[in-house]
Amino acid sequence: MDSTTKQVSLELFPWLIVHSDGRLERLAGTEVCPPGLDPETGVVSKDIIIDHKTGLSARIYRPDLIQPGQKLPLVLYFHGGAFLIASASFPSYHTSVNKLVDQANIIAVSVNYR
Repeated sequence: MDSTTKQVSLELFPWLIVHSDGRLERLAGTEVCPPGLDPETGVVSKDIIIDHKTGLSARIYRPDLIQPGQKLPLVLYFHGGAFLIASASFPSYHTSVNKLVDQANIIAVSVNYR
């Protein structure tokens, strides 16, 4: 039997390959969008570390123009990806949360749980 055949224990095409040694090879959902000011929506995003020990992080989104002392509702957002692919910085999720924050005039926290 070919040794390369033994290396793959599970193939979930087109998303990922699980190797017999435990390594994951992600085939989709690996794109990232940097945080910052989105000129289309006027939303500012920033990445933060929640827990340095585990590496748990999040991306915070807020409208660029907020009055001093202004309070806004907070939305906690958990991205899709079945706990296997994508992240809080995945372009589709980043764009969607930017639009949500702009249209609803809220602050959003997108947890990067994977």
